[in-house]
Amino acid sequence: MFTGRSWSEDSLEVRRHYDFSMSTRYRVRIELPDRPGALAKAAAAIATAGGNVMSVDIHEIDGERSVDEILIDLPDNCEPTTLSSVLAAADAGVVLSARADSAIVDPIVRALHWVGFALEAEPQDCDLALAQSLAEICTTDIAWVWSPVEAEQLLAGRRALALGTAVVTREAELPTQVRGEQPGPNWVMAVPDDQLNPSRVGFAARASSVRFTASEVARAEALMAVCYRLTVCRP
Repeated sequence: MFTGRSWSEDSLEVRRHYDFSMSTRYRVRIELPDRPGALAKAAAAIATAGGNVMSVDIHEIDGERSVDEILIDLPDNCEPTTLSSVLAAADAGVVLSARADSAIVDPIVRALHWVGFALEAEPQDCDLALAQSLAEICTTDIAWVWSPVEAEQLLAGRRALALGTAVVTREAELPTQVRGEQPGPNWVMAVPDDQLNPSRVGFAARASSVRFTASEVARAEALMAVCYRLTVCRP
């Protein structure tokens, strides 16, 4: 139990004395032109806003554009909207999404931790852990796992089962049991865990303003396939 002065009181006095500024980490998805120097230009614009680039994950290169996910340490007086304006003013990129992320651990590493838990859990808990892994690698708050029968509820699920591969579609509305407060329409990714004899279909969803990238689809396919081999196919 704390007595006397609190930690927050002491830290506030230290900050006043040394003029420290607090910061928040954001995982920001940025669309950039695919040309030499584009990422450096974006990093320079981020620096002018007081931001510090912690890591960069190149998600997709499509024609003349690329999508990068950048972990940025921003001062408290700089909101993601401010960063978006700075990048736009410098013609250095377009912010597609931004979410606070207190951990510096890579989402892929966090996803692998959840996979380890899934392999040792009961079937219901396994599905929950697998859904959490999908949420981590896709940087979304909405992910779930259904049986093939349940997956037929959505167009993405029906197409994924018919083709035996990952499918991304637009859905006007998500089923009530999974949508939470997310309004439609949404991008929905459906990934069966096996091409011929699927036992589960993993889903991830996000607002239609930010589509899933090729990297996210490939990672989700690999995740589902590994879990299938380690749970369904193991002796």
